[in-house]
Amino acid sequence: ISYHRQRRRGALTRSRLLKVPGVGPMRAQTLLRHFGSLRGIEAATREELLAAPGMGKGTADALWKELHGQE
Repeated sequence: ISYHRQRRRGALTRSRLLKVPGVGPMRAQTLLRHFGSLRGIEAATREELLAAPGMGKGTADALWKELHGQE
């Protein structure tokens, strides 16, 4: 049961990241590896997101806005 819960939890995390334009499966995986979890990504500032591997300014801004619910 824990195996399936883990897989489902991972799919939900990735799907939230994949809603952001410019974030595909590989970039989502890289971000999760870099920050350790979705909570780590949510806690990151725009500058920290921008400093992550493979992130551009537009994608970092879009990701920050998606995670913090701002327009």
